[in-house]
Amino acid sequence: MCSSIAVVYPSAVVNSQAGAVALQFDDGIGFKFIPAFLDTEGKGYVCPLDVAQGTWQLINPRAEIGAIESADVGSIKNLRRFCRILRVWKTFQNLPISPLLLDSFALDFISNWKYSDKSFAYYDWMCRDFFLYLKNQDPETHSWPAVGSEQLLPRAGEFESVAARCYVLAQEAIAHEHNKQGWLANQKWLVIFGERFLD
Repeated sequence: MCSSIAVVYPSAVVNSQAGAVALQFDDGIGFKFIPAFLDTEGKGYVCPLDVAQGTWQLINPRAEIGAIESADVGSIKNLRRFCRILRVWKTFQNLPISPLLLDSFALDFISNWKYSDKSFAYYDWMCRDFFLYLKNQDPETHSWPAVGSEQLLPRAGEFESVAARCYVLAQEAIAHEHNKQGWLANQKWLVIFGERFLD
């Protein structure tokens, strides 16, 4: 599969260890292909963890999607929007967090956040409080359960210090907003999210 896709798309990035192929197109849309087979017990899909070692892992994307959809309804559609915001942040800050782990953090956070049923007007507080939540993760923790499937998601690197820095910046941005200093607030958000903050 990997070599066939690479022939058609020479820019494809092949991860031979996981048997995966990543495609990134000029318009910013990307795809990742992973060979997967239905689990014989109906618990999800089996896909390669390490091709060279012949190890496989069980994944259950349907359970993960279901958990996100359920929590999204409970948060008046704030969760999915927030996950998109966090992906922009992750990319701009070059954070070593998998998208699924970031979604799992977001769901855990928003499920316990007292303003989860509020409107867009609270998104600045949502970002600030999420950065606080993330910076307070135990640095000794090496994996977290995925939302819905409970699949263990490994730590890929340190992210707490970036979250701590962004927490301070968000506090400063909110203080500028409170003082009607919109331009100064935007400068702080730009340091957190980059130019896409203006989109």
